[in-house]
Parts: sequence; structure tokens; C-alpha cells
Amino acid sequence: MSLPSTALLVSTCLLWAAATAAQPRPPPREKKERQATLPRDASESKPQVRVAVGVLTSLLFDAPLATAQVKDRKRFTRLDVGQSAIYLEPALAPAATERLELHVVFADGREAVLLLVSHPTEVDTRVDFAHPERSATACERELAATRSRCEAQARCEDSGPGALALSGDLEDEIQRTNITWRTNAATLTPSTGDMYKLPHWWVLTVPVTNTGPAPWTPASARLAPSIALSPWVVLPSGTVVAPGEKVKFAVELKLPINGAPLAPDAKHVLTLCDTAEERCLSATLVVSP
Repeated sequence: MSLPSTALLVSTCLLWAAATAAQPRPPPREKKERQATLPRDASESKPQVRVAVGVLTSLLFDAPLATAQVKDRKRFTRLDVGQSAIYLEPALAPAATERLELHVVFADGREAVLLLVSHPTEVDTRVDFAHPERSATACERELAATRSRCEAQARCEDSGPGALALSGDLEDEIQRTNITWRTNAATLTPSTGDMYKLPHWWVLTVPVTNTGPAPWTPASARLAPSIALSPWVVLPSGTVVAPGEKVKFAVELKLPINGAPLAPDAKHVLTLCDTAEERCLSATLVVSP
């Protein structure tokens, strides 16, 4: 068998090169930066992130992260988890119908699943993810679950809605209104507080400064006129406000779950007093739902 001539080999290579050059090349993917919202629960559709080989994608979150995992780590040349960001770059692009799951766990225990996909014309270089605002009903469910756990442990004071209000955890979750407090004693100076409304709880806060020579401890809270909406607890319980000291208190009010509806725009006065009921604070509440 004779070997092909050099001219024939050159001719074949030229024809192959010409055919390859004639084929249309896919257009470069358009790089995108966008914002997205994480789902409230597993019943909602999972957010998609468009990735591509050779492109670094940054995922930024509005809460600190704990971990981020994919099924096959070897498919990525880079997968780094920062305090509140994930940086990833695939070594092998997902197939057209493939959905790679990226499991994200936040420091507070919340979880999310993102789908890494391939898009023919676009790639995400940055996606800013935000958690949806939690509704009052969702917060109420979380509080109920927390209280059930802490009641079993006989340790509830630091786990209720009053404690959450004092810690600031309700600031971005529940709509609040300002509450003006008054005093019957010149030695107590209250500041403007907040009122948070949950489905079965109302929480009021009051910062108070003791300008007198004697310490002050709020020991009781009452409503006038008295209705089924009753003060439940004052936090921090047993706290003594020393002369010259300023302390922020919270009053939890338990709403009746079953009972007659409250009168529209009904006004009641909440009073917070010491044991002798000589130095008191009071605020007017509109207790309609």
C-alpha cells in the first residue's frame, strides 16, 4: 500500500480548516448582575443561577452563611464560601436540561437550595439574594415553637416576644408604632417606646431613666379599664434601675385567642408600677385588632 502524497495531506487539512471556519461560532454570553429573593419555604420554586465555564459567579446574601455544598465538588474549579457570599466557577458546564443543586445553610439555621444551570446567551456574574420579609403569622409560629421548647425546660423568659423586642430581633420583622409614656413621678423619665403587634401577642417597650435618689423596680402592669387583654410579664423581670441608670423594659400582653372581638378603636391605659405603686409609668393604647 502506497502512502498518501504530501500534496494530498495538505489539501485535506486545508479543506478541514475551511469547513471548521465556515461553521458559526456561538455568540459570547452576556454577563448579568441582578437581584433575587430566596423562597419562603420548600413549596416555592428554587431560584436559578446561570453559570458558565471560565466565568466567576458571585452570590451575595443578606445573612451570614454556615455552609454551602454541591453533590460533585470536582465539577468546579472554584467554590469558596465567605461570611455572606459564595464564589463559584464550574470546570464543566451543566448540560442543557441539567440542574445542579447548591445547598446553602445560614448561620441562623435557615436553608435554601439554588439551581445552577447553563444558559445559551447569558451568565450571572453577580446575584444579590435577599430573604423575604417574614410575616407576623410566621413570627408567631416561630415564637410558639420556641415557647413550647423553653416551657419544657422551665426557661421561658429569654425566649418570648418581649425578649426578642429587647434584643432588636423584631426590628425588621414586624411593623411597629411609637408609644408615648407618661410618669407620675418627677424622678422617672421615660423615653418614647415601640409597640409590636403579633397575631396573639402585643409587646411594648419603654426606656426609662431613674433620676431620683432611690432605686426603682417595675413590679406589676395593669390595664384600665380591664379587659381580656391582660399583661403577662414584664422583662427583664426583677431588674433594679439604680439612681442615674437607664434601662429598657418590655411588657408582653397576651391576646385572647378565642373570645369576643375587641371594640374598634377602644382606648385603654397600661400602667407599670413598683411594688408600692408610688412611682409609675403609663401609656394609652388603642387595642382594636
